[in-house]
Amino acid sequence: MGRAALALTKAHPSGFRPKILDRSTMHIGGLVAGTSSSCSYSYDPWGTADTVIDELTVYPGALGAAQIAQLAGRQVEVRELTGPPKQPPVIDVPKLRQAPTIDGRLSEGEWNGAASLPTLIDATEPGASFDYPPVRTHIAYDDENLYLAMRSEFPFGASIPKGGTRAGFDETDEQVWDDESFEFWLIKDGDEQFMRFAGNVAGGFTEMHGKDRTWNGRWTCRSFVETII
Repeated sequence: MGRAALALTKAHPSGFRPKILDRSTMHIGGLVAGTSSSCSYSYDPWGTADTVIDELTVYPGALGAAQIAQLAGRQVEVRELTGPPKQPPVIDVPKLRQAPTIDGRLSEGEWNGAASLPTLIDATEPGASFDYPPVRTHIAYDDENLYLAMRSEFPFGASIPKGGTRAGFDETDEQVWDDESFEFWLIKDGDEQFMRFAGNVAGGFTEMHGKDRTWNGRWTCRSFVETII
């Protein structure tokens, strides 16, 4: 919807400038402008100076300060807004005193010492990130492992494609991409290829090193589904 800029009562030949009541409503075609609907505009209220609006300009969007100043006949210096330099997205991963149980259940208090993310950002449509079902991610480590937990909430009755399972690392990888699944990408310093881990609701999992689908990274993946009322 466009924004309207109203120029009220330009100079008239008689030099007369009509008074506009504090509470008045002006109807111009389908446009209604005013402070209240308790009074209405009447035709020819000021004799020869018979217009309350002499010029109406509709702009396609909100005007900036410099644009408004220019319309008023003034030139202003516009300074570019600057802030601190952008920092790469970094999260501090804490060390746990006690390793969590890897069973797919996020037991109460088990991940209290871990770092957490309130949601994940959709790289394609960042603005839609908070429109998805709630997802909470926890990350921590100890002397032996890096730990990652994800909890997703779906509305009651939602159809969740669980997918298949995988008995072990020597079995064929479960193709989880068409299932309700998660992915975790990891790259080590000095390694030009990423490690990609993914799992589905049923407990199936797969891993890749770069584009090598035969690579079997040693990791443990567990899933659990429950209904909370």
